[in-house]
Amino acid sequence: MFVYQSFIMLYFSVVMYQRICWRNVCIPIIHYAIFLCSDVSEDMLEKCLYTNHSEDPELVVRTSGEVRLSDFLLWQSTFSVLSFVKVLWPEFSIWHLFAAVLQYQQNYDAIKKTKDNDQKERERIQLESDRECVLQELHQDCSHEDFQCRIEQYANERKLRQQKFLTHLDEKRNKYLQIPPKHLSAVAQ
Repeated sequence: MFVYQSFIMLYFSVVMYQRICWRNVCIPIIHYAIFLCSDVSEDMLEKCLYTNHSEDPELVVRTSGEVRLSDFLLWQSTFSVLSFVKVLWPEFSIWHLFAAVLQYQQNYDAIKKTKDNDQKERERIQLESDRECVLQELHQDCSHEDFQCRIEQYANERKLRQQKFLTHLDEKRNKYLQIPPKHLSAVAQ
């Protein structure tokens, strides 16, 4: 019973810690308008996740027969092969792993094609967003610059704003995470 209560307290503490981290790290960055709303994209969101330095999983195996992920790496497993096995974890054997790997091999080409198509679509959407922003600026300024040149310039400015945002986010996150919260250290004891 004590272990179960400790686990719940630890889980609750980690959830609260993540919310505090979001409040202390991300909200001030948005408040000071380091980047524009048009700079937000799926790629930018991926770079803001805690798992941004890790590769996305290519195979996710869920034991116990449950056909759900329970909010585990939902964003990162978008292009993963999901294998749901009806055995519990202690009974999971090498043969179950082989079956999951075989399922991965059978679906690899389709997932790779979908992933490539998604990347092309993201690039198209970003280019379209850049064009719209440049059109708005040109309409406001009534300037007659070369349109394609201005789009490239805007894309470079966007990349600089995003890099500045990510650098600031990393600095704030690292500064905040160096000092463990009091409620996490109390639960660990």
